[in-house]
Amino acid sequence: MKEITKSILKNKLYVWSLIAIIFLIFLQFLAIAFFYKYIPPQIPIFYSQPWGQEQLADKKLIFLFPIQLILLLIINYFLAALFFLKEKLLAKFFIFGVSLVAVLLSIAFFKILSLVAF
Repeated sequence: MKEITKSILKNKLYVWSLIAIIFLIFLQFLAIAFFYKYIPPQIPIFYSQPWGQEQLADKKLIFLFPIQLILLLIINYFLAALFFLKEKLLAKFFIFGVSLVAVLLSIAFFKILSLVAF
């Protein structure tokens, strides 16, 4: 497994993807630390629910966004490492898939934060 990790980290695209995801996670935690006191007790997170009270959740659930990214990053990079030697295309899908999800979750996170903190 150590050799596979080294070979993955030799690929610059994978490394830049990893750095970008870690940067987005850091930005989310930094935004939470800075704006947490300005966030109201209830925030709209569950947009798939009917409009109104059902969309609101406790402000502590804002931590779900960076925590989800961390878990997805760990799981997808582990899966990419498993498939890297035999199926490089599948490994790329795992790595770039988590990159896409990281960008989309970050957009949703900052949109929610801009709605409630300003």
